[in-house]
Amino acid sequence: MANVIIAKNLDEAPKQVQIQALELMHSKRIYTRTSVQHAPKRFLFIALLAGGEGPRLTKHLNDQIFISHFHDPEDGFPNLEEKYDDGDSTSSVLKKSPGFEPDANLWPRVSAAEIEHLSQLSDQAMQLNILTSFQALAARKIYPHRIHIVKPERERSMQWGSDVDAVSALLEGVGPEDVIEDVLGTAGPEVPL
Repeated sequence: MANVIIAKNLDEAPKQVQIQALELMHSKRIYTRTSVQHAPKRFLFIALLAGGEGPRLTKHLNDQIFISHFHDPEDGFPNLEEKYDDGDSTSSVLKKSPGFEPDANLWPRVSAAEIEHLSQLSDQAMQLNILTSFQALAARKIYPHRIHIVKPERERSMQWGSDVDAVSALLEGVGPEDVIEDVLGTAGPEVPL
């Protein structure tokens, strides 16, 4: 078995497939009809989700995913030299152009003096600000796939007589990232990341 498995559109897979993925993450083995396949000691499972309003991951599988990242296609794909859209599995593979060599001048360089200066600044920084920055960064990476925005008719305030149109207007355009930013905003002043 490979050290890294990338499961494309896992949220659109049948529930049985998602349960197999969860079992693989938990036990580091997967059962087939004829054998048991064991994952290597160093093993990484990456779930690429189709997203949207369609099917979702099962609750237990979603809870097992520890970090999330959304990449907006409008931001472009700077590390993709060529796009392959041939309709089969090779379309998900990044391929370098023949003779492509990265320019060493493109890599950022940090001098010894800059490292020393950063070290001195870090000694002066308050530990609380550093921890708060890390917590805010962690919240932005760990929680987006765990927060689900309810439909207006299922929002809690409906139990006490709220107007469904007012709730719809309030929830319009609100996503998990907005919820996280709202919570982080109530925690105190913005900290630099």
